[in-house]
Amino acid sequence: MNTPDNEKRHELTEKEYHIAVFICSHVFEKTSPILYVCKDDDEFQFLCAGLHYGDERPRIVGLGHMVDSDKSILDILHIANGEEAERGSVAEEWTIRKMAE
Repeated sequence: MNTPDNEKRHELTEKEYHIAVFICSHVFEKTSPILYVCKDDDEFQFLCAGLHYGDERPRIVGLGHMVDSDKSILDILHIANGEEAERGSVAEEWTIRKMAE
């Protein structure tokens, strides 16, 4: 989702930079890009589109580290609880929708 020219991209405050978020092991290890983001109970998850096995555990990092690795995340930080953003590749735009229940 591209930000229209007349809208300013969200910039992180110092406090927001350090908000804890959950990421999958592939994103943490930088072996896969962030292709799926969801927000539930005011908590973000940043995931790839890969398979994860039972012994893999999510990692916790600061939101700012995710933004540092992918500036397009600034375009989707406005998603509400119960919404998700997804894209097929880093070259594609984000699609935002309600999460399935």
